[in-house]
Amino acid sequence: MFRQRVTVTLDPSLVEAADILVDGATVRSRSHAFEVLMHEGLGLSNLDTLVVITEDSWAAAALTQLIALLQGITWKQAHLVSSSNLPDTNTTSTPAHGHHT
Repeated sequence: MFRQRVTVTLDPSLVEAADILVDGATVRSRSHAFEVLMHEGLGLSNLDTLVVITEDSWAAAALTQLIALLQGITWKQAHLVSSSNLPDTNTTSTPAHGHHT
């Protein structure tokens, strides 16, 4: 895809914040970080639905807060599935008539 080179002057704190996002895999470079951030900031992100699955209840609590904070900014819908809101499949149940199988 064609990219147009531009020159901008930014506050150093913005550059530092963008540099933190660069991981070499998902966000490949500083330019890519700014492109991702601009897409999100302009509402051009094509992520419609976020689904997070975790077994860690602490992570689920933290992610719930993060999802609520970012809802509508980076995605339109979010769903969090964790072991704390799933039925426990490790318990034994007694049939309705009291017979064990």
